[in-house]
Amino acid sequence: MNENEKDRAMCEAYNVTREMLQMIKPKIIVSCQCSTLNIKWGGGTHDIARKLCSSMRGAENGEVNETYIEGHKIHVVQAYHPGGFLNHRSHEDPNGERLRRLLLRVYRPCGWELKRKEVEAKVASMNNFINELGHIYGFAHGYLRWVSN
Repeated sequence: MNENEKDRAMCEAYNVTREMLQMIKPKIIVSCQCSTLNIKWGGGTHDIARKLCSSMRGAENGEVNETYIEGHKIHVVQAYHPGGFLNHRSHEDPNGERLRRLLLRVYRPCGWELKRKEVEAKVASMNNFINELGHIYGFAHGYLRWVSN
């Protein structure tokens, strides 16, 4: 692949990324893309590359940048690509512990939110069942109630 073909491919990849972000409209992105300004990879001049780039220093400091894509605000959590510690013994995070902690800090609350929704759905299902029994046997409705914080 020559340089022009590589540049076109990188541009196309970033355009697809922009289109996906416009469709999905995420609130948070964990950016593992530190090589935006690395000349050998190219693509660093694309606006999406600049908006989504991260750095090891930003990851170490727990930085979160805000960016807008077509008017939609996205929080960009600074991280780094796991290939850094997998391929380089001299990496700043040789075992990937910082990255692991960062991902847990970002995604653990999401896991609880999914679990909470699952519990709410089960409570709603039980309430429906109790209500149906109430109609059949003539007792009060809605014995279970989900109380959220």
